[in-house]
Amino acid sequence: MDKDAGHTPGIRWTEVELRLLPGQVELAALLLNQVGAPGVVQEDVGDEVILRAAFPADDTVGERVTGVKRALDSLACELNWRPPELLMRPLKDVDWSVEIKKHFKPFLVGQTLWVGPPWSIDECPDGRFAVVVNPGLAFGTGYHPTTRMCLEAMEASIRRGESFWDVGCGSGILSVAACRLGAAPVRASDVDPQAIEAARDNLERNGLAEKVEVVQTEGMDQGSDESWHVVASNVHFEYVLADGERVFQSLKKGGRWILSGFLREQSGAVRSSLKDIGFLEERLVASEEWGMAVALKAPVG
Repeated sequence: MDKDAGHTPGIRWTEVELRLLPGQVELAALLLNQVGAPGVVQEDVGDEVILRAAFPADDTVGERVTGVKRALDSLACELNWRPPELLMRPLKDVDWSVEIKKHFKPFLVGQTLWVGPPWSIDECPDGRFAVVVNPGLAFGTGYHPTTRMCLEAMEASIRRGESFWDVGCGSGILSVAACRLGAAPVRASDVDPQAIEAARDNLERNGLAEKVEVVQTEGMDQGSDESWHVVASNVHFEYVLADGERVFQSLKKGGRWILSGFLREQSGAVRSSLKDIGFLEERLVASEEWGMAVALKAPVG
């Protein structure tokens, strides 16, 4: 991916706008990034989300964006959701990097973390740990409720010197936060090579490139029994069913699984699945349409 994309004013751009349901946002942002969007801006409007991205105007934009729409339509059909709406319009003389900066502001998490873009690092208050994320990579900036809930749970759960695995790391924001909270060793993994690139970029921005093992793998394929104190998975509901047993086996006794990416209405199914696997429920909370759980592996037995 060209990291300088979107930083050239005075050229013609095509703006793409997608109106979709919250459950489609992460996939849509990922797909837009994969077809060349230098950044994605999110706006919550009622029960839907508007994603906006801009592409340098050329003859291939329509085809690329139509491919994104087809993938999202397929997901909507599979889950019986309303299909997203697509709008494309020309823009002139726009520096998209400036537009992105208008929408990404720093925010605080709990008592210790500050999350923000690189250009706002000077705004980090004294006594806060800075988690710097480049929103141009569009793999997760911390603004989504699932990410915020995971960060809050991590602050409450991680003890200094504990091992931490970020499964489905996306932008790597949870791995950065884990290091700031004192976790060690830390591993970040994802099946998507562009997510791996995004995670490495953000780790480098935070001066943590040498402190986090970054692995391209699916789920817990590189897991080993009872190796980890904390595993975080901000992925999707199906992951609980597909990899929950592996997470359980990979955790030390007394270890915690922080998981999100599922809808509030799926909380009952998550609770039941965790119990069947053998976890003890420690926390199950919701924010907007989304849920987050912290599951405990019994300290003995």
